[in-house]
Amino acid sequence: MGERQSIKAPPFTEAQLRAAYVGENLTLAETAERLSTNGKLVAKMLKIWGIPAHPAAPRIKPPDAALALRRELKGTWAAMKGRCYDPKAKHYDRYGGRGIRVCGRWRLSLDAFIEDMGPRPPGMTLDRKENSGNYEPNNCRWATRTEQQNNRHNNVRVTWNGQDMTVTQLAQKVGMSPIILKRRIVSGMSPEDAAATPVKRLGRRRHLTEQEIDVVMNRLANGDLQRTIADDLRCDPSWVSRVASRPALKVVT
Repeated sequence: MGERQSIKAPPFTEAQLRAAYVGENLTLAETAERLSTNGKLVAKMLKIWGIPAHPAAPRIKPPDAALALRRELKGTWAAMKGRCYDPKAKHYDRYGGRGIRVCGRWRLSLDAFIEDMGPRPPGMTLDRKENSGNYEPNNCRWATRTEQQNNRHNNVRVTWNGQDMTVTQLAQKVGMSPIILKRRIVSGMSPEDAAATPVKRLGRRRHLTEQEIDVVMNRLANGDLQRTIADDLRCDPSWVSRVASRPALKVVT
C-alpha cells in the first residue's frame, strides 16, 4: 500500500463554515465542541483543517422570523396547489376533480398566502370553511382535525334533541363510534334511537384476525381512540388494548 495522503485544508474560509446549531449561530469549531463529549472531534478538526478555536470574524445573523415562517408554510402552499391542479396528486379527485381551485392571488404568490393566513397554530392544518368552495382568503382558516372532520363534504348532518349537528359531533356527545352511528342512521334509525341504543359487542373470547390486527395498528398510529376502534370492530376493548401494548399479539384462528 502507498503512503497515506494527508488531508488538505477545505477550500473555503472560516466565515463560510458557520452553521446554525440548535437555534444558535456557531462556527464549525464551536459546533464540534458542542457535539464532542471528549474533545477528540474538535481536536481533529483544528489539527487537520487548521480552524481557529475562537475566530475573530463577525457572526452571521440567524434567519429572521419572516424567513422561518416562509419555510414552514411553503409545503402547505405547494400541497394546496397540487391537490387542485395535479391529477397525479393524492386526493386530487376530492379537490381538483370536484372543481376546487386556488384563487389567483394565492396561486401566484406564497407571500400573499402567508400574509392572508398568518402563522399556523400548533396542531392545526389548512381548512376550507365551505367545503365546496375554493381556496381563498374568505373561505380558509387554520383548523383542528376534529373541526375538519365535521366539515367534510360527505359528513351527514342530523337533528338530535332539537340541535343541528354532524354525525361526528353527535358521536362525540354520546361516546359512540361515528361509523356505527352513521350506519344506524343511514339504515333508517332516528338520531335519538341510534344514539341511545347500546353497541352490541361479540364475546370477550373472540380473537382478532390478522387483518383486524393490521387495522387496529394502523388506526392507533393515526390517533384513533381504542374504544372507538373496538366499537367499529365489534370486539371487546381489551383486545384493542393488547394490540396497543403488545403489537406482536399472536393471532389465533
